[in-house]
Amino acid sequence: MRERNLGSMTASVGLGVVLLLAVACTSSSSSAASTSSTTTTTPPPATQTSQSPSGGGGGTATVTGKTSLAMTAENFSFSPSELVGSPGQTLKITVKNTATVPHNFSIDAQNINVTINPGQSKVITVTFPQSGSVQFYCLFHKVSNNMVGELKVG
Repeated sequence: MRERNLGSMTASVGLGVVLLLAVACTSSSSSAASTSSTTTTTPPPATQTSQSPSGGGGGTATVTGKTSLAMTAENFSFSPSELVGSPGQTLKITVKNTATVPHNFSIDAQNINVTINPGQSKVITVTFPQSGSVQFYCLFHKVSNNMVGELKVG
């Protein structure tokens, strides 16, 4: 009987240690998450400020009749973020990542998925839809920061 109580007590102590470790890890993770969250929310105001001279909010560029365009991937936004062109128009976009984190330029309907590291530029050829619009986005920040843009026929 005594051995049985000792085994039961050992199991209880072991379970207690596991629970303490779980709580300690959770509290550490949540602290890291809030630091990360604070860091993530700090850059957007600077981005909005830097975009204000060009119209703010990523801006719109009318590219009808053009063959190329320069775009920046900034801290969680594209600038310009709305491109207006002609039905079926092909456009070469030079995307420069001016941020300190990697960004991505993706268009699902056109099988485009290009990662651009900080300080890098990539040339991406896109085609405007025959009507309506097509969304482009950053694979890394679409959900967390709504880093999206649009190719629109105007």
